[in-house]
Amino acid sequence: MYATLIAWCASFFVTSQATADDTAKQLKRLAGDWALVETADEKRTDRGDDSIVMTIKGSEVILKFGDMTTNRGTVKAASLAMSIDMKLANGRIVLGLYELNGDMLIVCVDDAKNGRPMTLTPKGKQWREKWKRIGPKAL
Repeated sequence: MYATLIAWCASFFVTSQATADDTAKQLKRLAGDWALVETADEKRTDRGDDSIVMTIKGSEVILKFGDMTTNRGTVKAASLAMSIDMKLANGRIVLGLYELNGDMLIVCVDDAKNGRPMTLTPKGKQWREKWKRIGPKAL
């Protein structure tokens, strides 16, 4: 599951039909450092680790394990649909949904060939990740 997480964060795209102003507002809401709380699929949940950190700065996403940067990517965000499209380092594409509640970011994704999840509860081969904001809250 951690290998998927590393690849997932290599290219992290949050997309929907949005105006430039909406995109800027959503990026501001997502900006900051996020620690992995857990990953889950339909059958099990694995705890995350505070040393796995995703940083969102503007449209850039950086993933680190401890002090080591493992991947970089880009992010686009919109309040409409709260959909996520991610292109992984190996070319694999996953589609999903996200929800931002205060300092908790939740995403649920699946391979593009299976379509976008309808909820944040994983079914079949879908998986969910929960991230908690660390450090100062974005404005």
